Amino acid sequence: TGAIASAFILYGMSFLYGMSGSTHLGEINLALIGADPSFSAMIYLSFFLLLVGFGFKIAAAPFHMWAPDVYQGAATPIAAFLSVVSKSAAFAILFRVIYNIYLLGPETAGMPIHHDIFLALMVMAAVAMILGNAMALRQANMRRLLAYSGIANAGYLLVPLGIHLSSVHAGNFSELFFYLIAYYLMNLGMFAVLMVVSRAAGHEEMSGFAGLYHRAPATAIATLILILSLAGIPFTGGFFGKLFILLGTISAQEYWLALVMMLTSVVSFYYYFSIARQMFMRPGHGLKEIRLPVPLGVTIWLCAAFTLLLG
Repeated sequence: TGAIASAFILYGMSFLYGMSGSTHLGEINLALIGADPSFSAMIYLSFFLLLVGFGFKIAAAPFHMWAPDVYQGAATPIAAFLSVVSKSAAFAILFRVIYNIYLLGPETAGMPIHHDIFLALMVMAAVAMILGNAMALRQANMRRLLAYSGIANAGYLLVPLGIHLSSVHAGNFSELFFYLIAYYLMNLGMFAVLMVVSRAAGHEEMSGFAGLYHRAPATAIATLILILSLAGIPFTGGFFGKLFILLGTISAQEYWLALVMMLTSVVSFYYYFSIARQMFMRPGHGLKEIRLPVPLGVTIWLCAAFTLLLG
């Protein structure tokens, strides 16, 4: 599936090269500005091919089906790497490609792709937010839950790419960058917590978090901070990241997308607070003692501290 996604990206790039004769983003943009209107279909085709390929790389619905299985089957450090580093790189590339190639060129040539790009990105963002949060409600395995949470967060991160730029909303990179940092911290921290808990419990089900506050109070507090940030509760980096994106969406007058963001964020409270319920409201007596290795402890607390600092 990954090879097919890469083939989509390369095929889309080949159309861009064919129309411009260059691999330089700025030169491709200039070539599209002066492109003949008969190239319209090829410009559309190149964009949607790239969108399919990069949609797979960022695990955004409907190109997300690989994520839960890979997160569950891979070693925890590899799953953590895929969830934050790989996704961050894909978003960086997607941002540069869209805004350096497609933002102004085709519009100047009298083609409506400029508006269609925004619409396609917003629809993909909405689908990812809805599907990711809805599927996470049914998960008991923590890795699969984090995978579907990552799909939903891919939707939140797509929103800044999809909303229109105007005199009121003149830039969206800061919104994307801030939430990407917050997502990096809270997701990396949660995978570190999962490594500690799963080693003690012998499995990766949510029930492994039972009584964590009684078994390792400091780790439970740090985990709670990360959960609050993932859910978007005030005083955390995740809350302000979502808030900045939401304010930008409202400034761009995309009210339907802002409503989807708010409703799906509320839905996410259920499964995030299910973890908190296990930690604080389930007895931990008789369960195996939690031993926190120093590197993992430092990672968890650094992620929790910086999450609060961002807030």
